[in-house]
Amino acid sequence: MLMSASYPSAYYEFGNPTYYIIRQMRFAALGLVAMVTIAGMDYHCLKRLAKPLMLLSVVLLVLVLIPGIGVVRNNARVTFVLSCVWSLGEGKLLVAPGHECGSHEPAAP
Repeated sequence: MLMSASYPSAYYEFGNPTYYIIRQMRFAALGLVAMVTIAGMDYHCLKRLAKPLMLLSVVLLVLVLIPGIGVVRNNARVTFVLSCVWSLGEGKLLVAPGHECGSHEPAAP
């Protein structure tokens, strides 16, 4: 499905008709490695991490709301950017100020 739907746009945008399917396969492989790694862990050790991870989640949620840190997109605060390198709200990586990975659209200021 992904291949038939994205073939023409990938060809015109990137010159490589298999761009999106290759990208999808990379992320699928990364997810598979993460799944196997987590499945091999002793789940009891995750109990120790529960409270620190919960605290980190709350801190990240609050950081989005702070003016000047949170970025407004489509009338909603959706992400925050630290030193123009990492965008943590949506899980996207900004490689250069204003350009998101895998996108030709500039990021919102």
